[in-house]
Amino acid sequence: MALTPEAPSRRKTLGSTSIIVIITVVLILAVVGRIVWGHFRHRREQEIQRNYSQCYHSLCIIEKALQEYARDHRGLYPDKLDRLVPRYLKEFPLCPQARRNTYKASYYAITLPPMYFLACQGTNHLGPPDTPQIVSDLGFFSEKASDPLVCVYEEGHMREIMELIQESNGLIKKGKCDGALGVLRREMKLRREKRDEMYVKMAYCSFSLGDDRSALSSLEEALKVRFDLSQWMVLAPWLYQEKNQEPVLRMMKRYYRENPQDISAALVVSKLLEARGESAEAQRLYKGVLDEAMSGNPAVDLYFRGLLLRSEGSNQDALDTLMSIRDVQTQNLPAEQFACLEAEEYIKELKEKVKDRKEEAPPRKAGK
Repeated sequence: MALTPEAPSRRKTLGSTSIIVIITVVLILAVVGRIVWGHFRHRREQEIQRNYSQCYHSLCIIEKALQEYARDHRGLYPDKLDRLVPRYLKEFPLCPQARRNTYKASYYAITLPPMYFLACQGTNHLGPPDTPQIVSDLGFFSEKASDPLVCVYEEGHMREIMELIQESNGLIKKGKCDGALGVLRREMKLRREKRDEMYVKMAYCSFSLGDDRSALSSLEEALKVRFDLSQWMVLAPWLYQEKNQEPVLRMMKRYYRENPQDISAALVVSKLLEARGESAEAQRLYKGVLDEAMSGNPAVDLYFRGLLLRSEGSNQDALDTLMSIRDVQTQNLPAEQFACLEAEEYIKELKEKVKDRKEEAPPRKAGK
């Protein structure tokens, strides 16, 4: 049969229509696929975020148990997490993403100063390995942290610092303070970073070796980084010696002027002022702290109020106030530990003064 002249044009029209249909179907499938994929991805992101939040909550549970343990053990943390069960934890929480306990293997603690490192070990969540994590005196860090210093901790750097401090502690216990000091100085030079924990440890070694000048220099450097009362309390036997009182007070006053809301600095300055007999300036400090309600802590407030009464000569009232600290439920904070320890010393002193005053008082004459 012969083809009509319209046949080629009809075939061309059918071909164009087929291409348009195919393109339309592809576009529809692409749009549907994008919607479905977006919905799936959104659900996946929600699940990841939910698992991360639950993992963070698990760390909070362990962290609370660690603080309770420390309150019962003079501020020290356990050498392993198993010691928390069953008194402080009924059972260990699991990471919902990994579906296993990822916390035990990461836990690391030292005693001087009391610190611990805890993390969800591995790459179970988005972001750097071993996140979320917590360092006892620095708090929680996650993959959302923007601070470069925090990012260093997230890479496990804080645990390395703690291991280094632990190594120096081992040398100090063996009486090898010079060796510990050498390790710390070498690591400080290699790392090219300033860490207040390492400076305080260097000061400890220098004091032990009788090199007070180097020790005070290390403390000066530590203050430029951060002031941590829990670490400075370890240095108390040297800080309050008469030969060191003036330079330590000078550097602490300077730090306190720059950080007037740091109640821990106020505690150390007050102790040094009392040690040097500068009662008038100490009294102004007590009034300033109490008037501005700086501490926000019942035990610390009672401590300053007791010292203020003592400086005004009201020994019995001061004694009653300081003794009431024993009834306060503390949270094992460094400032509370400092206030409680120092309060006991003042209580002994005030008891003697009150007793002597009662003995000196003339006997009352019996009424007729």
